[in-house]
Amino acid sequence: MTKFTTHLKNEGNLIRTGLDLLKGFSDNLLQSKPVSIQDVRIAVYAMQIAFEKVYLVKKESVLFPALISSSNWSTLPQELQDYIHHFRHQNEKGRTVLLKVRACIDDHEQKTCPAGVVGLLLAEFVDHLSHYLHEAEATLLNLAESILNPNEQSALYHQAREIEFAQGLDQLRGPRLIFSQLQKKVGHLPI
Repeated sequence: MTKFTTHLKNEGNLIRTGLDLLKGFSDNLLQSKPVSIQDVRIAVYAMQIAFEKVYLVKKESVLFPALISSSNWSTLPQELQDYIHHFRHQNEKGRTVLLKVRACIDDHEQKTCPAGVVGLLLAEFVDHLSHYLHEAEATLLNLAESILNPNEQSALYHQAREIEFAQGLDQLRGPRLIFSQLQKKVGHLPI
C-alpha cells in the first residue's frame, strides 16, 4: 500500500465514523425517537467537509487525472476506463444526496420536512456512501496501485498534501473533533 492510498483509506475511516453517527441519527428519526436536529445538522456539516471538500477533491483533482494521464491508461481494457467514469458519477450522486439532506434539515426546522423524511434521506446517504467507500477501496485504490508507477504514486501523495496545505493544514481536524464530541454527547447510537 502506498502513502497516497493509505492516506485516502485513513480519510475513508474517518468518514465511516461519521456515517456510523449519521446512521444512528437516521435510525432514531425513523423510529420517532428524540433527536436534536441541531446535532444532525452539525454532523452533516462535518460530513460535507470530510467527504466533499477533502476526500472527493483529492480523488477528482489528483487521482482521476493521474489515472487518465498515466502511460498505462491506453493499455487498460475499456471496462476499467469506464469504471473510472462510473466513480465520477458516484461522486455527483453523493453530492446530490448530501445537498438533499441539508435542504431537508433546513426545511425541517421551518416545519416543512418531517423528521421521518430527514431520517430516510440520511439513510440513503449512509447507504450510498458506505457502498461507495467499499467499492473505492476494494477496486479504485487497487487499480491506482497497479497502473501507476512508484514515482507517480509518490507524486499523488505530495499533490494531496499540497491541497491540504493550500486549504489550511489539516482539514479533517474539524470533522474529527465534531464526530468525537457528538459521539460523547449522544452516547452510543442508536439511543
